[in-house]
Amino acid sequence: MQLYSVDRKVSQPIEGHAAAFGEFKVEGNAKPSTLFCFAVRSQAGGKLHIIEVGQPAAGNQPFAKKAVDVFFPPEAQTDFPVAMQIGNKHGVIYLITKYGYIHLYDLESGVCIYMNRISAETIFVTAPHEATSGIIGVNKKGQVSKTTQKVFDCKASGTYGYDFVAKVYFIEQNFIKGHQFFFSIVFRLDSCISLV
Repeated sequence: MQLYSVDRKVSQPIEGHAAAFGEFKVEGNAKPSTLFCFAVRSQAGGKLHIIEVGQPAAGNQPFAKKAVDVFFPPEAQTDFPVAMQIGNKHGVIYLITKYGYIHLYDLESGVCIYMNRISAETIFVTAPHEATSGIIGVNKKGQVSKTTQKVFDCKASGTYGYDFVAKVYFIEQNFIKGHQFFFSIVFRLDSCISLV
């Protein structure tokens, strides 16, 4: 793929299979950063890259670029990314693979939130689902799939004097005509603070 800078009028070739642009407001910054995310599968394995494009806005701290591994299960060793969308509302990257797997990544940290096979057929086209900050995809059989999530911040006091801060992700995936439907609940522990 090729990344072109309108401001500088230069292009840069990039090894990648799927990409998307998104915005993320770094804590303490006045304005959001424009991010370019892309995923690749090579002989060395799968990688997801998250980088800021252009110069940070005046007064903003630059976004620290990320490069994280993309896991491919043993039964999908020739799988590779085919589509990517970004849900800016909750800061989630949706990565779809040829074999019908979906990976959800946190846009800020690059942490994998969720992964599951959502279609036995290749999903060949995707689009953002603006109402839910989710993703819609169509597979080779013409089935339309929608994946969304709701995110809640959760704080709790645990035993032995520990406080927990976590994000709770309710992930819903279904085919529009009702062929498949499931919920997943994913907890991401952000911090554990000892009060003792």
